[in-house]
Amino acid sequence: MDFLISPDSPILASDDLIALAPYAKHLGKAPKKTHHTLPNGQHQRQVKGHGIEMLELRQYQMHDELRHIDWRVTARTGEAHTRIYAQESENKRLLILDISGLGYFGTQHTFISTRMVQVACIIAWRTQIKKDNLGYCLSYGAQTYQRSATHNKKSFSLLMSQLADATNLDNRDTPISTEAWELLHHSKSIKQQNIIILSDRLDLPSTSINRLSKLAKHNHIHWINIIDENAQKLPKGQYLMEDKDGVKWLSVSKKSQHRLKEQSEQRNALLKKQLNSFGMTLHSYNLSESPITIARNLLTLGVIN
Repeated sequence: MDFLISPDSPILASDDLIALAPYAKHLGKAPKKTHHTLPNGQHQRQVKGHGIEMLELRQYQMHDELRHIDWRVTARTGEAHTRIYAQESENKRLLILDISGLGYFGTQHTFISTRMVQVACIIAWRTQIKKDNLGYCLSYGAQTYQRSATHNKKSFSLLMSQLADATNLDNRDTPISTEAWELLHHSKSIKQQNIIILSDRLDLPSTSINRLSKLAKHNHIHWINIIDENAQKLPKGQYLMEDKDGVKWLSVSKKSQHRLKEQSEQRNALLKKQLNSFGMTLHSYNLSESPITIARNLLTLGVIN
């Protein structure tokens, strides 16, 4: 297990990600009934006769199936309403990986970018093993990739290669071209899906908040971030650090550490508040945690099945 927490290099190869398949298979069993956080105004209840759980009741849209129209509510309100069932959402998963240059950093064990890729890979393997449909959006360095939800071996093999490439340190030298969720701007089919976002961002511009809030209206969205808590506990002194601007000396004092911790907590609290405002859940983990432990926790929470 130690080699998963602290791999020899933060740069992973496709073989390293393929080796995670057995761990994904033996994570354990998902809860018999998962509880999702729904946006305000949406309610989840049992519906007899369908054998699946009703996720949402909303106004009819052109792409909805006629057999799912709730005629009683339609008659009562005078407007057509459609029932959306949980099974439609649970069989489709959209994985979003968004790594900025700041993610290629870590004080111990490995880099945040590496842990994010490991967790993303386990989620992908788990989806593949369960034979659910998987779509993805990846954004790191100068690279962006998008694929609609499908259960396809060739597509999955390509995803493994792209995830491995996301750990390459050359990516931090190139400013990220666009946030991964912005790749969905022209997509009209992202509805009733279980969306899992792994991102190292703590600050969201208004354009991202607007895009995410629209996605959250018709999807279950979980946001996962990984924080290096050791960065806030370094003993005072001089440290040689490397980032996208090169190698430089960093002076750490008790005062600067306190300020860094305070700023980090404030940014994380603001992000959580922003996401919660439109029904998204924030899951925070420490870099020292194993990707298997993180995945098992997500399984327990019903984020993955």
